Amino acid sequence: MKIKEESCIIVLLGNWNKYILSPGWSAKNIFNEPGLGVEIALDLGLPPRYTSEQSHVRMIPTEDNVTFVALQHDDECLQKMESLAYELVSKLSYTPVRAFGVNFSFSDQANKNDLLGLFKFSDTELLSNFGSQFTFNSVRRRLIVENRTLNLAISNKGDEVFFDFNFHYSVSGTSEVMSKIKNSVVENKKIAENLLKSVYKLDYDNLAVKG
Repeated sequence: MKIKEESCIIVLLGNWNKYILSPGWSAKNIFNEPGLGVEIALDLGLPPRYTSEQSHVRMIPTEDNVTFVALQHDDECLQKMESLAYELVSKLSYTPVRAFGVNFSFSDQANKNDLLGLFKFSDTELLSNFGSQFTFNSVRRRLIVENRTLNLAISNKGDEVFFDFNFHYSVSGTSEVMSKIKNSVVENKKIAENLLKSVYKLDYDNLAVKG
């Protein structure tokens, strides 16, 4: 089992002022660095991306959400990403925030531990007899795990099975984000890894695969 590159993220859902969240302001007030790498998409409508070479964290601001992406998946980088998200809601405490999510994605070979058996639905044979070919299958679950909401999506494409974890937190404002996000990212990653090991008998080999 491997973790997907750039799949360790925090998403802060709210009404953000993207004009405040400029590269210069974010570098000074959130990252505490002299400057950030800035990528501007050529396609209209796509948000800019600010990347820190020091912390190995990317920030993607929009009006509806601000996303932090850990470019490495070790605990140190995840904790840094968490601290940056905390710093943002602390500095812009007046921003209406309604929820945040902590996400991870893993993949493994479909032939391992009969993972394809997860997609044997009651209509599989009927669809096959009809002449259908399956190009994508998915299963979605909403669970309460260790007093937190987990949206788990399991999908199969080709010879791989993907496990997408979304730990969802509904909040009433930034103060609640600050209280709930502390020490949550590494802990949620451990919960995801333990679930994959205990339920699906998959071992984490600490390598990243490209998404």
